[in-house]
Formats: sequence, C-alpha cells, structure tokens
Amino acid sequence: MKLLTVAPFRVWPPTSGAPLLVDGASRALAEAGWQVRVFSTGVRRGSIAADLRPHEHEVVPGYRVYNFATPLSVLLNLRSRQSSGRPPLGTDRTLRLQLPARLGRWLDFADVVQVEGPYGFKAVRERLVGTRAGTPMVLVCHNVEGRVTRATHPTDRRLIRKVTAVEGEAARAAEGIIALTAADREALVADYGVDPAKVRVIPCGVDLNDFRPVSPAEREEAKAALGIAGRTVAVFTGARYRPNVEALRHLERMAAGDGLPDGFSFLVVGRVGEEHQGNGGLVATGFVPEMAPCLRAADLAVVPMQSGGGMHLKVLEFLAMGIPVVATRLATRGLDGPLPEGMTVCATHQMPERLAAWATDPARRAEAGAANRAWVQDRYGWERIAERRAALYEGL
Repeated sequence: MKLLTVAPFRVWPPTSGAPLLVDGASRALAEAGWQVRVFSTGVRRGSIAADLRPHEHEVVPGYRVYNFATPLSVLLNLRSRQSSGRPPLGTDRTLRLQLPARLGRWLDFADVVQVEGPYGFKAVRERLVGTRAGTPMVLVCHNVEGRVTRATHPTDRRLIRKVTAVEGEAARAAEGIIALTAADREALVADYGVDPAKVRVIPCGVDLNDFRPVSPAEREEAKAALGIAGRTVAVFTGARYRPNVEALRHLERMAAGDGLPDGFSFLVVGRVGEEHQGNGGLVATGFVPEMAPCLRAADLAVVPMQSGGGMHLKVLEFLAMGIPVVATRLATRGLDGPLPEGMTVCATHQMPERLAAWATDPARRAEAGAANRAWVQDRYGWERIAERRAALYEGL
C-alpha cells in the first residue's frame, strides 16, 4: 500500500506538534511495510534560505519527505505565520499557481492521499481528479479550524467565513476523516453536516523511544546544562502559538506569586518562550531542535491550557517521560479515561498547590511517574496508532 500525505507546513525535521504527528505516523506506517511519501510546504524562521532549496530526505526505508517552497509560496502565505494565529489560506493558490512536478508524480504513485488540515485540500483534489480519479482522499483534522478561528479572531468575520467555507468543503468532499478527539468529531458533524460514519477518531501517538524515563543522574546532567542544577523543575513546551502564549502567562503569574516551595523553577521549552516577559522563577529556552533532551531535566510537567483545539501531543510526551503531570481539563482532550495516577487535573488557580505537593514528595513522584509511563505505553505508542490508521486506509 502507498500513502501520500500533503501538509501545509514544513514537516522535516519535526520540531513541534503538527510535524511530530505527521512524522510519527509516517514512520510507524513505513516500519509496518507501507510506502509513505510526505509532500510538505513552507519555511521556518531562521532557516528560510536553506528551506527554499528543494530537498528530499529518506527518514527510514519506505518513508520519504520532500519540502516545497519558493519565494512566491512564501509571499502567498506571509500572513499565516504560526505566531500570527492566522491560517495558511494561501496554500490552495500556491499549489494551483506553481503546479509542483513532484506533487504530480507522487499523486500518481499513491493508493490513498491525505491532507493535513483543510488548507490545500481542494487544490490537491482538483489535481488528483485530473490524474488518478477515484483515489480516496482523507482529511486529517488536527482541530476544528472554524471553531479555533472563531476563538482566536472573534471580530474578524471575513476570516471566519473563509476558514469555515474551506473546512466545510474539504470535510464534505473527503472519503474519510481522521479526528484526534471525539469532541472534534462531534463538532465536524454538527458544523458541516458530514456523515458521522466517515469520521474516525484516531488520537495522536508518541515516540516511546525518544520520550522515555531517565535516571536521576541523567536528570541532574540535563539540569546542569540548562543552568538550573539542584532545583525542582516543572516543564511546559510549545510553539509560538496563541493558546500556548496564553498558558505561558499563567506560568509567569505562578512564578511571581506565592505557594511554590523554595528551589522550584518552571522550564519553558520551544518558541513559545520567545514571548516570556522576563520575571523570575521561569527559564525559557526558545527554539530547540529537539524537545526530548530538555525534557530530561523535568521532575514534573505543567499544562495550563485554556484554549485551542485538537489533542495536546505535549501531554503524551510528558506521560511517556515518566513524570507527574498537572494539567487543566482542556489539556486532557482526547485521552482515554480513567486517567493514570500521576495525572492531576485542576483549574489554573489550583496549580501552585498541586505542584507544591508533587515537588515536596520525590518518592510519590517516582511511583506516579512509572504509572504514567505504563499507561501511555499501553495506549499511545505509534505502532498502535498506525494500525488504526492503516485499517482506515485499507477500508477506503
């Protein structure tokens, strides 16, 4: 079986949630015997010149990724930087105007074509009809874009209309839809009238090799490398994305307030840290090429998410590291209950008290962290998730 995935963002190397999801699923399918191609578009800040050079990379045998970017494609999507919160509505124009030859060859190769999110779905479908009519198409919904846009840009009615029109058309045209959570499945059916039978709930997975428990010595070594040796560390990760920035503000208030024990620090990993306003008790790394090495410094994790959609891959990564997690109810979207022993769900104003309780009890942290690891290993390893995706593709 041959699968082509088209993504309106740069996938390789994967450094944040959406690219990690695409890469993890693709790698697991390839290891199960599928032939997988990923055609991605876009550039990243700090590497634009390099990203504009075409590059094909074989990640593992059977899984190849190619990034397409030109000055015109960058211009067409200039306003849709992740930090702006604006969706990449220029993706369809990019693919229509530029007609990438590699995309045409890979469409001809595929038994199933899937698009990550609704942006670019229509252009891919138009081109597929002209070359391989009848090839089934799958829409992967990382969240419900219309609802996220209404939450992040509530006064921009024109943008909301555009996004909901694009998403609705893609959802109704797709032969199959992957929703990461049951709540997103219900929203897609309610908002766009799609047939519930074609929406399959398949959650994120996590790389259980990269994200693993570490020894006390490894943890102290990681802390020393970050300049926080000897402290109790609670980690938060994220891209420079509005819901993550909102969560960062909660962490800053916690760090500046009372209720946390002496020697306690927050560690914020990823580009969301570029928004840090500099108050004490919080260390921000900014962009890092890999999350896992920084997570080795963590004694526990905190996820004060108040907005956003889809499923939070960061929560799976924290659980896989074998550390306790303190999170809002929203942050647990998509997790199958009952939740493990080391997962504390509470409101943001309760978090300092819950974090302090974990911080002052190392033995309980170790026991609960082991339970978290076992729980996520049993449910969310990429091999298990890939089996569920493969069953959908083969059925189509």
